[in-house]
Amino acid sequence: MNLNELEYLSKALAKSTSASVRLYQRENQVYYYSVYPMNPDPFLLYEKDMLQSEQTAGIITTDLFQFYGYVSLDGDYRIVIGPSSILTKDKDKMDNLLFLLDVKEKYKEEYIGKLECAPSISAERIGWLLSFIASAINKNPLFVEDVFVETKSENHQHDIMNSSIQNTFLFSDEKEANTLIVDNYQNEKMLLFYIKNGQPENLKELFSAFPKIKAGTMANDTLRQLKDMGICCATVASRASIEGGLNVQTAFHLSDLYIQKFEMLRNSASIYPLIKQMLLDFAERTKQAKYNCNNSSKLFLRCANYVSENLFDNIKVEEMAAEFGISRCRLCTQFHKQTGITLTQYILQKKILESQRLLQFTNKSISEIALHLAFSSQSHFQTVFKKYTGITPNRFRDAKSDL
Repeated sequence: MNLNELEYLSKALAKSTSASVRLYQRENQVYYYSVYPMNPDPFLLYEKDMLQSEQTAGIITTDLFQFYGYVSLDGDYRIVIGPSSILTKDKDKMDNLLFLLDVKEKYKEEYIGKLECAPSISAERIGWLLSFIASAINKNPLFVEDVFVETKSENHQHDIMNSSIQNTFLFSDEKEANTLIVDNYQNEKMLLFYIKNGQPENLKELFSAFPKIKAGTMANDTLRQLKDMGICCATVASRASIEGGLNVQTAFHLSDLYIQKFEMLRNSASIYPLIKQMLLDFAERTKQAKYNCNNSSKLFLRCANYVSENLFDNIKVEEMAAEFGISRCRLCTQFHKQTGITLTQYILQKKILESQRLLQFTNKSISEIALHLAFSSQSHFQTVFKKYTGITPNRFRDAKSDL
């Protein structure tokens, strides 16, 4: 892309995110656009480190816990986006920022106001933006796992790893923006939905592909805060699994086991992986309880994987049996023997389960969902939905929207 095209891209990026965007060629800034321009640009404090970084793409956090993201492009260009909204309200750190930028006293209130207008963009979203830009322009895929997040303190490490687990269960007075509260609540509902319905594969997708994190020295109270968050996760996950059919005693025993593991940890870096392991464990056990099978049931796992991969197609048992190299009769008989339900029932259950997710978390119409899940008609979908849930799709959506 030439300079004019990159300038247009930078402006479009700024418009779409409401964030400030800068375009550099080597050490020189050749373009800048912001819907709330600040003079001086707070990025000047981080410009040298970011421009000299050898990483193709990365994200840095400031003392006020704002994000700046950068990505290198062909032709020695580098795009910088940020800052995001302030998540750590600290008067001393704000005063230090204004001092370093030499903001005059009479302009301080206006400058702080503009800083507070920065958009709420998580590190995760910035990481995906950078991945998309680099992959589209350089014609060479940049995976989001290769976007490094650098933070000065591990005190904020759990905040950076937000949407899939951490922000879901983190109740912080610092996060006052309504958009963040709504996003976090939606994340929590989605995560618990997968546990309740025994969908560990969907959870793995939810947890996957997050930017790598480089953390510094841990703050004194961080470990306790993260442990409490892990304990909170164990509590709500056990409740979701019980609702999904897991034995109450088993769910509580599993919860107690993981709580003990959290208490035994001595560093915060170990907590996030343990939370993921725990939630996947709950989802897997709920799945086993729902279908009366275990990991040794290779036939069930093959069927489950096949249905998951072809969920939006018209799944035919004959074709599944042919792919497995067994007869339709044998496949159906063995599946029913191992799970207690027919293969057709299982397929419809999974389709209805996915339709519930679409009804709850998207704005797709009933007819669109029916078509998306390969039902023969909207009326057929509605009939099957009511058979398995006891209510119509519209009533289900209305009930969930009231929560």
